Amino acid sequence: MGFLKTLLTGKEESDEEKKQNENRRNFDVFKYDGLSALNMGKVDYAEKCFEKALEIADDAEIRQAIARICLSKNDFDGAVSNLEALCNLEPDTPGYHISLADVCIQAGKFDMADSECRKALQLSPDLAMPHYLLAEKANKQENYLEAVVQLTQAISLKDDYFEAYLLRGQVLCRMMQFGEAEKDADVLMQHNGEESEEVLRLKSCVCAHTGRESEAAELLEKAISLNPFEPEIYVGLSNIYLKLNDKDKALQTLEEGMEQNTDSPLLYRARGAVRLESGDKKGAMEDVKKALELAPEEEKNLSGKFSNIEEKFVEAYNQLNPYQFKIWI
Repeated sequence: MGFLKTLLTGKEESDEEKKQNENRRNFDVFKYDGLSALNMGKVDYAEKCFEKALEIADDAEIRQAIARICLSKNDFDGAVSNLEALCNLEPDTPGYHISLADVCIQAGKFDMADSECRKALQLSPDLAMPHYLLAEKANKQENYLEAVVQLTQAISLKDDYFEAYLLRGQVLCRMMQFGEAEKDADVLMQHNGEESEEVLRLKSCVCAHTGRESEAAELLEKAISLNPFEPEIYVGLSNIYLKLNDKDKALQTLEEGMEQNTDSPLLYRARGAVRLESGDKKGAMEDVKKALELAPEEEKNLSGKFSNIEEKFVEAYNQLNPYQFKIWI
């Protein structure tokens, strides 16, 4: 390049120009070597290349790549930092603010998520996804009314936003608004709902709370056939059988779940609760002990050495709150 410039203009490159050209060449080498390494799964090498490239110049594509690497490692702080730098590089791109808001919600940085969603809406008011993310944030904060408002806004902007229908239905169930929740569930059932475990669980929740326990049980049986590795579905189905006064079937359901999910403390707690209600105190004690072996952090919820003092067992087990009478959605 320097020789060509000299030939064409009769002027040699200055030292500053030579340095700038060398930096550009080095930047391209580091950036594209890093992207190539990342595509081949050589993450550590890619990170080193990206680090060297960023020492020369900031770059949107590199920031996005590093953010993806951070997320793959559950390094939310690293992902937030790089996506924030990306937004500073290109502040007028709504998608970057949406990506940052999404990760902030996963990281529990709710104020920052709110701010980024609203920046995206300022740039593009017709976007539905910022409203969905604001609803996700509100739901996590148990501000259910705000979540419904935001989801309704998202659906008004995108009438086939099925993820928004699903979340709104789930939130409405938590608000005990089962009639409204069923409207969303029915929209989803008409759109390949039979093939979605989450939609079947939503519809089941509505049925179970509106006197249609048999239908609710059938729906959860279908959900289990789609995903036999989700302990909460077995717990929900067992709960329905308890409502139908069929303790044997409730117990059988949980044991079927244990065959597919051998290390689930949730299933052991649930079976312990059914056993306790059936008068099998010894079996219940065994289950809660197993649950604590699998999730020892829950032991702090217990008071007293229930394993040695049987009289305190029921009180201690209740403190674990092993089996709330609700439908898992």
